[in-house]
Amino acid sequence: MDEETAKESVKNLILNDLHHPVVFHHMIGTWPASSWKPETLQSLLGDKKFSFKIGRLQNEKDGVVWESECRHDEATIGDFLAWLCKRCSESNPLVRYPQDKHWVYLDYKYMAQMFEDQPNIHEDVQWDTFGFQGRDGHDSTLWMGSAGSYTPCHYDTYGCNLVAQIYGRKRWYLFPPEATDSLYPTRIPYEESSVFSYIDIKRPNLGKFHSFKETSPIVVTLEPGQVLFVPKHWWHFVESLETSISINSWIELESDHMERLSECVCQTLVNSLMSSADRPEAEWLNPGQSSQNLDANMLNLEEVIESLPKELALEKDKVPKISLDIADSTKDTGIRARKRQRLLRENDSSGTSGNIPFKNANSGLCQRSRIEILAKDSSNTRANPEQTLAISVSESKPEGVTVGTHSCDSKVEPMDEDDLEIGQLAEDVSSSCGCALCGNVRYLSRENSERPYVEHLDSIPFSEYLNSYTNDKYKIENQQMSKRPSNCDLHEQTSKDLFEKFVNAVTHPDIIQKIVDKLKEKISADSADSPEGLPN
Repeated sequence: MDEETAKESVKNLILNDLHHPVVFHHMIGTWPASSWKPETLQSLLGDKKFSFKIGRLQNEKDGVVWESECRHDEATIGDFLAWLCKRCSESNPLVRYPQDKHWVYLDYKYMAQMFEDQPNIHEDVQWDTFGFQGRDGHDSTLWMGSAGSYTPCHYDTYGCNLVAQIYGRKRWYLFPPEATDSLYPTRIPYEESSVFSYIDIKRPNLGKFHSFKETSPIVVTLEPGQVLFVPKHWWHFVESLETSISINSWIELESDHMERLSECVCQTLVNSLMSSADRPEAEWLNPGQSSQNLDANMLNLEEVIESLPKELALEKDKVPKISLDIADSTKDTGIRARKRQRLLRENDSSGTSGNIPFKNANSGLCQRSRIEILAKDSSNTRANPEQTLAISVSESKPEGVTVGTHSCDSKVEPMDEDDLEIGQLAEDVSSSCGCALCGNVRYLSRENSERPYVEHLDSIPFSEYLNSYTNDKYKIENQQMSKRPSNCDLHEQTSKDLFEKFVNAVTHPDIIQKIVDKLKEKISADSADSPEGLPN
């Protein structure tokens, strides 16, 4: 197999058959961006100012600190470096935040905007190493933060995600879509294409959120040079263990068509309900997010419906089952205002729809996932090379399967001595589990003497997760709290008042799914009556 064929196979497996997080090793050493440091960004960006998010290292609040509760200040990369070195001048806007009490985060910055006057810099990021030809820094987002900076637990309603760790280390806490109810989802604060959790992952209130104890997270520390694959709809909480830089790209998926419809319905409900209550937007909107009136929401909904492929509108049996909490849509093309900027360069031929852009909406889309994970002995961290996949249309995880394992729908023969290239080390062989993903990755170019390989991730028991970060005093407090009986349901425990309970109830993923299902029936009925076969 040649390298280009292997890259295309890796891309197809990422889009179609990979349902659990994996870490790619030795895949980005050829990227010029892989050697970036904070000082590199300072030299590239000079005196250009960006909005930094600032929070406290010690959470003084009982619960999640939302983005709207953080401080935001404009500063240069040089200001950030001076703050890190504790050499802030009085003119430095970050001087008011002592480093021993605060973290500072340059998060969610589109490289297309950061380097708009240096387009050649985009070539330093090369996602074609994973088979995504033409995807570079222009399609990527940069994150740089100090130790302790974090992103609250959430999942993305669109697409899958590739995250390259460039500098420093980050720790990821990942939860599968099946854990949604145990993570207490909320759309308040509202941000398009993101569903947040009420749980403070580092200090969970187990007396209030009993079901969280039923989760089995994957916890992985991402090192420089590694790339994490986050599948569709996996929950994640991310924290910087030290000063770090990451670059990610959200990958489009076929079901983004229908997921945009779900998101548009949710947006309409939240905007209408919260606006009618005369609530200040700062209480229910994330920074950078704007509200819309009912007319604007209806126009968005109409545009989304008109943009649906004909086969989705006309043949209900071919419409994939969707819901807001199990979606495979794309963050790149999200209708979130902060994400739209990435696609400003797209022209009308790119498949955009109103103010809800969708890149290449009618071409190059993947098929729906169709893999059933093979069960394996939990003591064995690698699949049997001789095993092949039993194809299944089910997307649910079979009972007894350890979260973090996977297999693929093509058999890879076990490697033997004839497969070894000159200079290949014996440990290179042990790095391949025999699945199609590992089998194709091993055909990719080496980084110096290191061969690329895939690390499959496994979940850990909740007790081990809890012990990994809480002190004894906090454990005792939570054990005492967890013993208190409670008949409260999800929203009664977590909402601030009755109105917020109501908003969370009607925007729950299951309710959104029922609304969208009914809407699809109406679209199909109208399409059948339309002379052109399109929605009226």
